[in-house]
Amino acid sequence: MTVPDLIFQNAAHHPNAIAIANVSEDGYRAITFCRLRKRALRFAEGLLRLGVKGSDAVAIFSENRPEWVIADLAIQMLGAITVPIHSVFNEKYIAHILNDCRARILIASDNHLFEKLHLSRERLPVERIIYFSKNKIMGIHENRYLFFRELAKKVKGDAVQFPARYASDIATIIYTSGTTGAPKGVALTHENIISNIEAIRRAIPVQRRDRFLSILPLSHVFERTAGCYVPLASGARIVYGESARNQKAITRDLKRARPTILLGVPRVFEKAYDNVLSHKFFPLLERMPFKRAIWSYVIKKRFGGAIRLCISGGAALGPPIGEFFHARGLTILEGYGLTETSPVISCNRETEHVFGSCGIPLDNVAVKIAGDGEILVKGPSVMLGYYKLPSETSEVFTGDGFFKTGDLGLIDELGFLHITGRKKSIIVLSTGKNVQPEAIETALDASPYIAQAIAVGEGRKMVTAIIAPEYDKLKDDCIEKKEDAHSRIQNEIDRLLADFPEHERIKKITLLDEPFSVERDELTPTLKLKRKVIEERYKEIIEEMYSL
Repeated sequence: MTVPDLIFQNAAHHPNAIAIANVSEDGYRAITFCRLRKRALRFAEGLLRLGVKGSDAVAIFSENRPEWVIADLAIQMLGAITVPIHSVFNEKYIAHILNDCRARILIASDNHLFEKLHLSRERLPVERIIYFSKNKIMGIHENRYLFFRELAKKVKGDAVQFPARYASDIATIIYTSGTTGAPKGVALTHENIISNIEAIRRAIPVQRRDRFLSILPLSHVFERTAGCYVPLASGARIVYGESARNQKAITRDLKRARPTILLGVPRVFEKAYDNVLSHKFFPLLERMPFKRAIWSYVIKKRFGGAIRLCISGGAALGPPIGEFFHARGLTILEGYGLTETSPVISCNRETEHVFGSCGIPLDNVAVKIAGDGEILVKGPSVMLGYYKLPSETSEVFTGDGFFKTGDLGLIDELGFLHITGRKKSIIVLSTGKNVQPEAIETALDASPYIAQAIAVGEGRKMVTAIIAPEYDKLKDDCIEKKEDAHSRIQNEIDRLLADFPEHERIKKITLLDEPFSVERDELTPTLKLKRKVIEERYKEIIEEMYSL
């Protein structure tokens, strides 16, 4: 069975149920499971007539939209390989990906997005470019350009014999920007992905009446597997709006889509937490006798009014945030996974969860902790390997076939997995003591005054930090309490790290004028810190903190 086979079972069982929809100022545009299958078939036939065959790579360079899903399923129906490219990747990354996988076809949203490749276009292997949006294309006359709808219209509709497809075939190659180094292509088979889909569905049951709002990029495996394939395989609905490309549109999309399930990275829930704390009636509501019921209504309304469950992934969610929302009627289930594991390894359940943990491992994987604390994983959802990198692939597997995640963790007496840090990011102080910077940074995430923080101190006598403040919140409170920003942040850090060992407490800080960004290559697309990039870029600031 392949991924399209699994999803299109619903086209037979529930043909008129809505599969995907798009919400915008122009209204609500829905596509049923039957229509989704027909459109994917027509586009697959169009690709076939362009000469795309099994094992060919077809890249998608676009923001989230219904056509992204149609194209992805069509590519896989041919036995070809979908290669998603995140829209924030720079030209160097994009050129590397296209050349490495030898993509014959590139599907892009519009010419504006594709302008990133103007300098290197002639050196790329791409034979044809298919645009989703015709109305945004200006001055294009080359015959290698096509448009999504026109390609489907040219199809004759004859019965087409697609190549044979197998569960062991590569379904997708996902290039991880990672926190260090050049992007590597992770090759995932249909079997890898389907195993993960089914294990997620057993852990967190999704109902046909559920609605998902897509706010994370489809180019990331968490959104693609858990936020796209899982709901479609369950007969649920996915709504696409503007939020995946414009985070400021989340509130508007929540009201329009009224999701019952929302996937997000911790930053989404940290922002919601800050907004609740700054609610003008927060002190009053906290004193009311039925505050849980009242807060449940207020918070759920902020999430669209129908929300029943949130799922957080991509990075650690601070325990205070999960506890805060749970006490007020909204459950946020935290999980853990990697691109190499399709991606989910473990997750909390609705009936079984421990705040600050990543939950219990899924039933399709074996998880154990190595002698040095590294998390090891084995199972059918673990990748085939890194594309065209056999030596790198062999390096990340143990002799008995376990994948080395690179993360450090422990499994408690109840079977819940806890992440304690990243193996390569351990800070060793000049005193010989080890520091896990992720634990410090996760604790600081609970502050409404801190947008981002990175702890540094390798080879130094103490830990320091570079902080990107939430200036709007900070400014208002500092004026009210007649306090300077630096002192307010340092006091906040001292409070949040009060229970940490002395050598892990931050002794000095520097405040930035603007936050770290994906565009400047300081963050991954899922907003993880790129430590080497940041430490190199701000090395003078770091030196100053240790020279004073």
